[in-house]
Amino acid sequence: MADAAKVSASAAIAAVEHADRPWLRVEMKILNLENRPEGIFVAVTLTVTNLGRSAALRVQIAIDTKLDDDIREPMEEVTRLLNTPKLPELGGVVFPTDRIFRRHEVMVRNAVKEKSTVSVVIFGGVRYTHGETMPRPQVHTTTFGFVTLNEHGHPLETSPRGFDWAD
Repeated sequence: MADAAKVSASAAIAAVEHADRPWLRVEMKILNLENRPEGIFVAVTLTVTNLGRSAALRVQIAIDTKLDDDIREPMEEVTRLLNTPKLPELGGVVFPTDRIFRRHEVMVRNAVKEKSTVSVVIFGGVRYTHGETMPRPQVHTTTFGFVTLNEHGHPLETSPRGFDWAD
């Protein structure tokens, strides 16, 4: 009986911690997407929103942009990005319902000129912590990816809220 009570108490504590943690969501809006002689120019705004019940601390972001054909292992790409020393910080504290905006511009070189439709992938991750007063602060990661189709310099569509590769 004592073991069952311990298991039940542990499950209840884990459920409360899970419910009270920060949860960051990433959305993207295209500002500019055009073919240029040197490649495809991409400018976007990423919006990071805390949907959780507690503050996210030390929020860092890693972003990269590639042609769809150049991405072989998406999770390996994101892991490589997140392991970059000294990731740029979005802000010290992101409270529940807060939104932080980050502009990202890049020139995707070597765009395939023979194709009329080109897929550009904007991907990365947001790393953050919470529970600074706990014995071990918890580190969380939200990964994201957005696919944008571009035809002769005109955006066709973008995945509306992106997709998560892991959390």
